[in-house]
Amino acid sequence: MVMVKILVKGEFRDSLKGREWVTITGFPGFGFTGYITCRYIAVKLGAIKIGNIIATGMPDFTFIDDYGLASPHEILADFKNGIIIVINHINPKTMYRAKFSIKLAEWFKSIGVKEVFLIGGLDIRFKEGKGELMWLTTSTCKRRLKEPRMEKGLYIVGPLASLITVFESEGIPALILLPFVEPSRPEPRAAAIAIRKINELLNLNIPVSELLEHAKVIEETESKLRELERKLQTEERGMRTYI
Repeated sequence: MVMVKILVKGEFRDSLKGREWVTITGFPGFGFTGYITCRYIAVKLGAIKIGNIIATGMPDFTFIDDYGLASPHEILADFKNGIIIVINHINPKTMYRAKFSIKLAEWFKSIGVKEVFLIGGLDIRFKEGKGELMWLTTSTCKRRLKEPRMEKGLYIVGPLASLITVFESEGIPALILLPFVEPSRPEPRAAAIAIRKINELLNLNIPVSELLEHAKVIEETESKLRELERKLQTEERGMRTYI
């Protein structure tokens, strides 16, 4: 039998009651956007780790992160701003993915979550015009953004899709932000786009300069590698003319 449990440290259980929380989560999917966004927000807001999500078949690992001892699926809270961040260092395995989504929805409702921000990435091949992201909502979320809404014919897959389906079924208001990404590489620039939108909607001021610096390094490295590949191909063609 598949088991999923949400374990909150005893000293924080009472502190979670009687508030209207906003929660933010995502996964290491396209461009690792959801993961990068959630971890960066948690660190920059100085969020405190309050618990873990434990599941049957979950990989056994732990490590030290900026906020302390980290685990595959963990829960952090920024009590000042009323924000809970669920950081997923891995994607939930298929065997416990549905149970994971259901348990998270149940817990969110039990502590009075009023709104969820789900962060993912959308393949840049679907980009039209100058927009930096697309979005959609569950039916109980009343937010509307100026950016283009996700179009008919596009799909969300994996654990993000599972969460959206469960939140829609449970009537949990959720806004899904999908910056455009290159799917094959980490995309700190896309995470910066998501955080800027969250800043705007929640009246926060999380700086994104570090993310943009990381993005520049990645893009410059890829550019150099592409240029080197072109030179090697040109030299190879030149050598063939003398064979």
